[in-house]
Amino acid sequence: MEAIKRKPKGWAALFSVQNLRLLVQLGFFAVIARLAILHSRVVEGATGRVPSPEAYCPFGGIETLYRTVESALTQGGTLKFIGQARMSNLVVLVAVLVGAVLLRSSFCGWVCPFGALQEWIMGLGRFVQRKVAPLGRMARTMRTRRAPFLSFLDRHLRWLKYGVLAVILYYTIALGRMVFRDYDPYAALIGILEGPIWPATAILIAVVVLSFFVERPWCRYLCPLSPAIGLFGKLSPVRIERAGQFCKGCNICEVKCPVDLPVATASQIVAVECNGCLKCIEACPRYGALELRLRWPWTRHAQPAPGIAGSK
Repeated sequence: MEAIKRKPKGWAALFSVQNLRLLVQLGFFAVIARLAILHSRVVEGATGRVPSPEAYCPFGGIETLYRTVESALTQGGTLKFIGQARMSNLVVLVAVLVGAVLLRSSFCGWVCPFGALQEWIMGLGRFVQRKVAPLGRMARTMRTRRAPFLSFLDRHLRWLKYGVLAVILYYTIALGRMVFRDYDPYAALIGILEGPIWPATAILIAVVVLSFFVERPWCRYLCPLSPAIGLFGKLSPVRIERAGQFCKGCNICEVKCPVDLPVATASQIVAVECNGCLKCIEACPRYGALELRLRWPWTRHAQPAPGIAGSK
């Protein structure tokens, strides 16, 4: 008897992992949007003080980290920050990195508002392609004919984000200011009500357009926060594991992966690019084939519970 998962129905389908993830994404997106709106009103002359959403950006903590540590060591414990960075940026950065050690890059797949926006735009693009047949056929033709080239390009462009992080840190330390803000599409997005930030707004428009055709293009290729989260995530004991004895090679998990990781052939999914969305696990039709496990370095490879899987 095959160990096939039953498709959830009713309340079970309503409370699926992906629906829960969507609610979490919407919640964080709504909080940031509300802060952006209230902050723009303050700028226009309203009474009261509302912090900019930039005060809760973890990358601001990375940018100001050197300056803050240096001032604390050389100026008797006095903390100084770069540009718009505040103590809140450092607090959020620590929380994100601790979360990465515990749950890998789940911040990117569950919390980050800009990552969620790219994901929703891609979903809209797929909806349009399904409803408008010529567009759908054109997209499928392009993917089929250019598949080897696109795969090669995607594989090498993923290294760009490490270079972006290195360049930003170098010039931020050398110049003592937040050089990335002028090019940050997230800063342009949350400050859209206060006027455009050039060239960040141009980059934001490019990312939005590209998101109709490529899943999370900014996260894949250029986000400087992604490498830091991914590298700290390497310390996490939580990982997705594939049990070859239960896997039938249907490739559904790999098709569902938003960042095109080789889920169907890997024994463990520990790539920096994995954002912890868990779409692969939810899509896998067989019990025990693909699961989220807690794996310490000194533990043995756990075997699936007896009686769950069927015959090969």
